[in-house]
Amino acid sequence: MVSVMLTLPAVSAPAASCGTGNFPAWLEEFKNEAATKGISQEAIASGLNGVTLDQTVLSRDRSQRVFNQSFEEFSGRMIPPRLARGANMMKQYGSVLGRIEQSYGVPGEVLVAIWGLETDYGANTGKFATIRSLATLAYDCRRAELFRVELLESLRIVARGDLAPAEMRGAWAGEIGQTQFMPSSYLKYAVDFDGNGRRDRQLPCESWLATR
Repeated sequence: MVSVMLTLPAVSAPAASCGTGNFPAWLEEFKNEAATKGISQEAIASGLNGVTLDQTVLSRDRSQRVFNQSFEEFSGRMIPPRLARGANMMKQYGSVLGRIEQSYGVPGEVLVAIWGLETDYGANTGKFATIRSLATLAYDCRRAELFRVELLESLRIVARGDLAPAEMRGAWAGEIGQTQFMPSSYLKYAVDFDGNGRRDRQLPCESWLATR
């Protein structure tokens, strides 16, 4: 019997089920799950200790009026106010945009267009605590699986040393940086463009858009 028990494989902690129990209990289950995924206890503690449910995030998730707009309505509202400043950004950052295009093949016009539409060229990057937002949406059952993955990826960013939890602030749904990447996209595509040893989120010196 002893020999049989010794050969049994280790059982991974079950995934924290969405919406079950209260949020603190769910969060403790998620911490255990994160540990089984290879995330360090230091990163888990610094990212998740003290995190609470954000009701504002849940309200935003259920009232996305932008999806009721036609493309013409959306583009007419978003594009014309940004054209003049976009042209100025092309001139101001022409050198670094040229280097990005040379290295990665992404035209500067594309970068500036996304930059403007996502955050008004860095003016509106968002003030929500990213990990709190992701934990809230992972606990909520509407899109739990999607946001559980993103929450794990946000902890991997912390573990890697690119960003501290306090630096990770952005839109209500977990997008961060001046081009509003989700943590999973950050891990895939962010580059250390300025050579400071960190894939942080500063534009134009550090461009998340400098990707293939």
